[in-house]
Amino acid sequence: MRDAAIIAVLDACGLRRAELTGLQYADYDRARRMLTVTGKGDKQRRIPVNSFAARRVEAWLARRGTHRGPLFPRLARGGTVRTAPDGRPWQMNPQAVRDILTKRAEQAATTAVRPHDLRRTFISNLLPQADAIMTARLAGHASPSTTLRYDVRPDEEARDAVERLRVPAIAPLLPDTPADRRPPTAP
Repeated sequence: MRDAAIIAVLDACGLRRAELTGLQYADYDRARRMLTVTGKGDKQRRIPVNSFAARRVEAWLARRGTHRGPLFPRLARGGTVRTAPDGRPWQMNPQAVRDILTKRAEQAATTAVRPHDLRRTFISNLLPQADAIMTARLAGHASPSTTLRYDVRPDEEARDAVERLRVPAIAPLLPDTPADRRPPTAP
């Protein structure tokens, strides 16, 4: 359940590995389905969690409990939360996120998936839905130009977007092709 919630949050929120492992239980607003994420430079941002990921997080929390500590703590082999001698849950390290994705991709007999692949996918999927400024804010980028470098949509999608543009129904000033030329009208 924890791994399913981790993968869903990475996919639905585009978090960096360190951002995910740094999440605390208190960072998830269950009522509003929002995460407060601390990113690079200790900058905080709030990210909405879609219903798909929220269901996975809620299933994980039903098992994890509502105690303080990491939202996604380290687990022992039996799936129980690993705790420090003082009883607090241990935080995962960022490498563990990559290991989880590697393990789950192998189990699913699919190609390897890296955490940054999910971040790139999140940004590419969000750009058609939101402008570059909103996407940059949600991704934790200081500049939309950084965000646009993550755009991995295929050329066909750009072509489809251009085809959907509204073209005004105005006769051209100069005919470009024989099809554009109109036969002369009688006076």
